Amino acid sequence: MKIIHWLLLLLVPGACKDRYNAPFHIPASGYLVVEGFINVGSGSTDITLSRATGLDSPYVIPELSAQVNVESDNGSSYPLTESAGGHYSIDQVPVDLNHKYRLRIKTSLGTEYLSDLSAPVVTQDIDSVSWKAGGDGVNIYVSTHGNPTDPRYYQWKFDET
Repeated sequence: MKIIHWLLLLLVPGACKDRYNAPFHIPASGYLVVEGFINVGSGSTDITLSRATGLDSPYVIPELSAQVNVESDNGSSYPLTESAGGHYSIDQVPVDLNHKYRLRIKTSLGTEYLSDLSAPVVTQDIDSVSWKAGGDGVNIYVSTHGNPTDPRYYQWKFDET
């Protein structure tokens, strides 16, 4: 009798699993994934290009040999250089806050992507930084202030030491 209970116990977890079928179709080449932003301050602009894969795939497929440019509404264009694994960068884009900028991407297969023109957003100065230890690590909080018309969310990067 105990053997039957153990067998049932082993079968129950497997009976609760259902395969998830995503409600959309990913083309054979995968959707182009663009990660990064145009840096309006000092520092480099870094863009990573890859292809979307299925939910069951643990692999990232880099988009290699693409042409990536930052373009201004005044006609200026700044090409990014490919390094390794679908990473494209430029040391400094001479951003003029009075102009709008966009990304132009041309893949190795000739497909062209163009983002909307956007005005540069300058991050407000940081007022304070605080932290709180929790069960999953340390949470870092950054406070700033600005005008009500400024964006509500910013991204800061940091180097952990």
